[in-house]
Amino acid sequence: MNGGLTTIVRNRYADYIRVNIRRSALKRNSSLAKKACLPSWFSYTRAMRSFCIAVLIMALFGTAESKSSFGDDITGMYGFLRDGENIQLNVQNGVLDGWVHTYGMQESDRNIEMDRFFQRASLQGNQIYFVTKPLHGAWVEFNGRIERGDAPTRAKEGYYRLVGKLTEYITDAEHNQSARQRDVVFKSQPEDVAAELLKR
Repeated sequence: MNGGLTTIVRNRYADYIRVNIRRSALKRNSSLAKKACLPSWFSYTRAMRSFCIAVLIMALFGTAESKSSFGDDITGMYGFLRDGENIQLNVQNGVLDGWVHTYGMQESDRNIEMDRFFQRASLQGNQIYFVTKPLHGAWVEFNGRIERGDAPTRAKEGYYRLVGKLTEYITDAEHNQSARQRDVVFKSQPEDVAAELLKR
């Protein structure tokens, strides 16, 4: 009787040991699986963080790039093709406006002075563009860049320079349009000279 009871107790104890060993193995495997997943999760999180930071930096640099390096400082008067002609640039908070003061471009108004106001204008980084409104059947378009010149101060000619291509458009009485394009460099005018011209 005692021998049979002892056998039963041993068997149950052995079953108990096997069950606990199995449970411990399962827990250990589960823990290892979680640890195995952690590096990939952390790598994914770090990758996403790096990606977001990169996008933010690109956005900030992109915003900075869209603004002129010189800001509103390029506001002022610049020379043009002939004596007595000039370009007036007005930049406020990165928005470009202005006009071109020229003589007439047609035979009929060759000696008449007029202001050709910008119809469209843009300033992106150092790239500058403007086209004037048609006036007396003619208008001008400039596409180029603004850059620092050789003059040490704004009191001298050429503190800034407009470098690019100028296109002159003319429409005759029969509505035939012609265009002439040339490479140009227009220098900023001394402040006192510009102020005097604007008084006229």
